[in-house]
Amino acid sequence: MKYSLLFPIIFAFIFSSCSDFSGNEDAVEASLKPAPVTRTTTPPTTTRTYYDLDAITFGNNTFVAIGERGTVRTSSDNGVTWDNGTSGKTTQFYEIAYGNSTFVSVGQSGDIIYSSDNGLSWDNGTWAESQNLTGVAYGNSTFVALGTRFINSTDNGANWTTRHTANLYDVAFGNSKFVGCGSDGTIYWSTDNNGNNWGTRTSGTSYDLKHVVFGNNLFLVVGNGGTILKSSDNGSRW
Repeated sequence: MKYSLLFPIIFAFIFSSCSDFSGNEDAVEASLKPAPVTRTTTPPTTTRTYYDLDAITFGNNTFVAIGERGTVRTSSDNGVTWDNGTSGKTTQFYEIAYGNSTFVSVGQSGDIIYSSDNGLSWDNGTWAESQNLTGVAYGNSTFVALGTRFINSTDNGANWTTRHTANLYDVAFGNSKFVGCGSDGTIYWSTDNNGNNWGTRTSGTSYDLKHVVFGNNLFLVVGNGGTILKSSDNGSRW
């Protein structure tokens, strides 16, 4: 009888001395959990401003894009990665062309720039006026640009001469002819092969014509209202 009374007392003493249990189960569970771990996170991504790109062309195994605030992007691995070029400009550039190992871009307020190192660095072209230029093309050792003026350069974009006045948007070269298109169905073609002299052609539409391209012995023009025109005689008839 004496031993049966001592056993519960001894058991209670051993249990209380080996446990920190104080009647609060939550406290016991918390004591079994590991302390919080502080993790070092990677630094936040640097904020970058992206500007609009308005034009792109290809030459010398390089794609060169250009646009808002003189932004230039270049890729020599088929567009997989892109590098920044330095135009030195903060104006808008609307179009770009390649010829004779030179990229030429034209834009706002008559800005003209040209690059001979695949778009990484650029020099300023010289033109006496400051009209917006929206189109540029290369052919027959000549760059032709236009907007409210027709201008051309025979020294890879360094110096430019005004040749004619009109309100056009785009220009292309093919079969020794430059063809330009513009507002109210306007189409011009060069009566020579270097853009010095120009004449008008009849388009048959009053819609604004925005872009022109040459390929497979055809000039094609597209514009407002879903307009598509083509010429198989070097821009003479549409």
